[in-house]
Amino acid sequence: MPTSLKTLSKFPKTAVTNALQRELCGEARRVLKNQGKVVPASDGTLVGQAVSIDSLAVVERLMAIEPIVGCELPERVVRAGGYESVQDALDHLLPGVEKIWSKAAP
Repeated sequence: MPTSLKTLSKFPKTAVTNALQRELCGEARRVLKNQGKVVPASDGTLVGQAVSIDSLAVVERLMAIEPIVGCELPERVVRAGGYESVQDALDHLLPGVEKIWSKAAP
């Protein structure tokens, strides 16, 4: 069951980070496979690997964390032009998601 904003007093950073990393690593794997490149088995290895992740794909992947934060995340949280790695995306997205969560929290 999704956690409601009304029950959260603190931003669920660990849950958001884990879910977003899982989603972004899935997208990075898809990109690498489509390019015929070696796909690392572990997320830990993949996080820092250089792989271009399209901004539209990231917008689609953000929907997976909306139940965790309890609100809809606008497309503007994603950087136009995409990201150069999963870590690059995480570093940019997490502060923006937290800011939106804090404005939506009661």
